[in-house]
Amino acid sequence: MATVSVAGLCAPAAAETVRPSLNLYGLTGLIDMPSAQSQPDAQVSLSYSYFGETQRRNFNFQILPRISGAIRYSTIENWGRNNDPRYELFDRSFDVQFTLLKEGEWRSWTPAVALGFRDFLGTGVYSSEYLVATKSVQDFTLTMGLGWGRLSRVHGIENPFCAISSSACDRENDFGEGGKVSTNTFFRGQNVALFGGVEWQSPVDGLSFKAEYSSDDYKREQRSPTAEFKPNNQFNFGAEYRIREGITIGGYYMYGSEVGVNLAISGNPLRPLVPPDLGTGPLPVNARAANAPQGTAWATNPAARDQLAVALAEILRAEGMLLDAFSADPDGRGVEVAITNLRFQSDPKAIGRTTRVLAAGLPASVETFRVTMVQDDVRTTTVVIDRSDFERQVD
Repeated sequence: MATVSVAGLCAPAAAETVRPSLNLYGLTGLIDMPSAQSQPDAQVSLSYSYFGETQRRNFNFQILPRISGAIRYSTIENWGRNNDPRYELFDRSFDVQFTLLKEGEWRSWTPAVALGFRDFLGTGVYSSEYLVATKSVQDFTLTMGLGWGRLSRVHGIENPFCAISSSACDRENDFGEGGKVSTNTFFRGQNVALFGGVEWQSPVDGLSFKAEYSSDDYKREQRSPTAEFKPNNQFNFGAEYRIREGITIGGYYMYGSEVGVNLAISGNPLRPLVPPDLGTGPLPVNARAANAPQGTAWATNPAARDQLAVALAEILRAEGMLLDAFSADPDGRGVEVAITNLRFQSDPKAIGRTTRVLAAGLPASVETFRVTMVQDDVRTTTVVIDRSDFERQVD
């Protein structure tokens, strides 16, 4: 019975749900496009991405379970201005995303739905809004969204808000100094456009593959005559590998012409990267059945006593204790063990673990446990425990 209990403690835990990945903007998403998934509460991430003459340094944080934010500092080579076509733009931007519906929250089949505002407090270089839905189907995660602003430039359709007000078709495209919320651009513009993609979690632990259709044409990045980034299509493909929990690297082939890379480091103050070693839990204590055999012949049988001592020694060793001695009273009503504590900082905890092992593994006739602690081959403390009292007070 004791052996079965110890084996149960060693059973592997159920696999945890894979944490959603980040895109090249440092947001939860595909490759260049967002998704409706969110990170665990309080999750923070630092990431660096590069492709097409653009570097992005991102800080993402899950403010509340349904609200996430991101701060970004970008460098865009060959942005160009006036008489300096090789001018590099150094840009800061701020994003926020609201989870309207979590996956399966309303019905089991409903997707996650989110509303996002990109670069709403920056200069407007990446200014866009989006409504996106994401659904997991076994190892696949499917995403489809509708974008405004920068995310509406490819194969767009008429902005539905234009039917409500003609002013909704006007969107300011000038890049400001940043620091002001650009509410006058929210969901404005002549067009909206679809984007979407899929992520597949492969059988290889930590390895995933992504494919997406982007609705960003990167026209402004191509304006300078010295610009080298020339997209050929709107499709992006990539592979990501989670080296360990909290560290992910990714490689991508983007827009039919560019290679991209991404490095993300994540952590959570509520879930440390290196969790404390709490060890295995103690053996459960179950009260003896009323009709349990009360035979005591084992106590006067040397072979039976030795067999019992070997079994107890093995289980105690797994618990971090060394069995130095074992003896039984001739009437089979009491036993004494001497143990050396090799694991626990306090002897009371070692005594408690030892008592649980004795309660789980000794015959029902034993009513008294005497546990003696040994330190440097010297017996120091003996504790006498009534088995019936112990069974009533724990578990």
